[in-house]
Amino acid sequence: MTKKFSILFSAAILAIGLFSSCTKKTVTPASTNTTVTPSMTAIVNGVAWAASDVTGLQNSGAVQIMGTLTSADQEMVIQMMASTPGTYTVDGLTTLFSYYYTNNGVTTVYQGNSGTIVVTSYTNGVIKGTYSGTATATSNVSDKVTVTNGTFTCQF
Repeated sequence: MTKKFSILFSAAILAIGLFSSCTKKTVTPASTNTTVTPSMTAIVNGVAWAASDVTGLQNSGAVQIMGTLTSADQEMVIQMMASTPGTYTVDGLTTLFSYYYTNNGVTTVYQGNSGTIVVTSYTNGVIKGTYSGTATATSNVSDKVTVTNGTFTCQF
């Protein structure tokens, strides 16, 4: 009886192996299946800032990354014509950053008038880099914000 059980058990294992090996599986290499956690941080006028939500858009070489700090009604936007890593100087036309701050229902818009955006890597739809600069309120030229140590990671 033990010999008969052993033969049946072996036959069952062999059958399982034969039938399961006939199934074709497609495996996507890990390098093309990259998932990242989007982030955007900075020091704004000496205070740490970190977005609670980050989104990005890419169209015809233009890249826009938007970070929103919902709890404080603040948003940071950087935009550039970038398709490769490099240093991009804020010029207010093709390379810019903006900071939006809402207080008591009134939004103040700060437009970057100097600074740099450095794209450190841009591969497989993932862009990473740093940014810094000075932005002036559109409603009051003496109202400025200084942004330092900015970082971003976004996947398109």
